[in-house]
Amino acid sequence: MSWLQRLRDDGDLIAPFRGWPTGAWLLLSLLFVYLLLMGSPLVRGLPDILAAVLLTVLFTAAALTAALQVSRLQIGPLAELAGLLLGVLNWFLYLSIGISTDIGRLTIVPASDVLLLLGLMMGGRLFVRIARDVKLMLPIALTLILMDIGTVYFGFTGAMLENAPGIVEAVSVKLPEVGSAAGPEGISGLRHMATMGPGDTLFAAFFFAGAVRFGLNLRRSFRWILGIIAVTLALLVAIPSVPPIPLLPLMTVGFLVPNWRSIKLDREEWGYLAIAFVFLMLIIGAMSYLTRMLF
Repeated sequence: MSWLQRLRDDGDLIAPFRGWPTGAWLLLSLLFVYLLLMGSPLVRGLPDILAAVLLTVLFTAAALTAALQVSRLQIGPLAELAGLLLGVLNWFLYLSIGISTDIGRLTIVPASDVLLLLGLMMGGRLFVRIARDVKLMLPIALTLILMDIGTVYFGFTGAMLENAPGIVEAVSVKLPEVGSAAGPEGISGLRHMATMGPGDTLFAAFFFAGAVRFGLNLRRSFRWILGIIAVTLALLVAIPSVPPIPLLPLMTVGFLVPNWRSIKLDREEWGYLAIAFVFLMLIIGAMSYLTRMLF
């Protein structure tokens, strides 16, 4: 059956591509991310808010699609580790070439960000191997929520954002301001409107890889996470007065909702989890205290 016939019969825009292998989908989604990051500063004529929301939603969809495809790859831990280490090239490209020239900021920095995304996704796959049982996904997910909130508002991440934003930018994916390189200043006018932290990408891949590992509902997990994150980021971009919101708790909710019946705990397991949470809160408090002393 031809692609055109499949599209006409299914009424689905992606129907012609459903037979593509996972690797092809991964490369296509990463290429789309690169083209978005490189090309959007050159686009002109769109209203600022519309352009920012459109870029944010498209980037989120493409990045999460890449994470989904990484979770489906038939590879072992050594390949995952190699992919994670590949992400280290991000700093070489970013620091040695990317920010040294205007053309590098336009073309090399997006490439380094794509490498960073791929490395973090491989890291998420590698990390999920610590979960030997499906029920461990719930305590891990809830622990991530506490850690993300604690480090952003009371700990290291928040302090770095305030005192060393350059370091945070180097380890984050940078969303450019649409049309910022299309004005009279040319490429030298390129600006970034937001960054996506490494934890968000790593744990998106972690959740998808966990769904594959334990036979959970991967498609619904993807739809819930994409919907929650895309809507939240679009609102944050459209309404600048809204304070930053940690994405990991929202991503965790998107994973738990479609998979709750498969990973919920019994009463005894909740008791053990409560004890672990007490120790975790003590650790977050200690980290917060040390961070305030250092900064």
